[in-house]
Amino acid sequence: SAARNTFNGATNTGAVTGIQYVGGLFGRMSGGTLSGTVVNEGTVTISGTAGYVGGIVGHIINGAAVNGSINKGEVKNTGTGWYTGGIVGYVSPHRRGEA
Repeated sequence: SAARNTFNGATNTGAVTGIQYVGGLFGRMSGGTLSGTVVNEGTVTISGTAGYVGGIVGHIINGAAVNGSINKGEVKNTGTGWYTGGIVGYVSPHRRGEA
């Protein structure tokens, strides 16, 4: 099986903007783990027609995990898309057989 990546501890203090898959630290996360103290203090804004905006991660797929994360920043969805969350915008279901 494929090795899992771990990202341990980080802080973002800047503003992050985009049109799809926008997060304070990661726009999209496929597999792996965020752990330790992961903090977003900046404003995170999405303005497109597709959603997925979160304070830490915009979109999680393939069984990725977010542990010990704190969002202190504002999360804004100024577009027409969906899926807005304080920590994660959207978590896709984990399908049987996916790593």
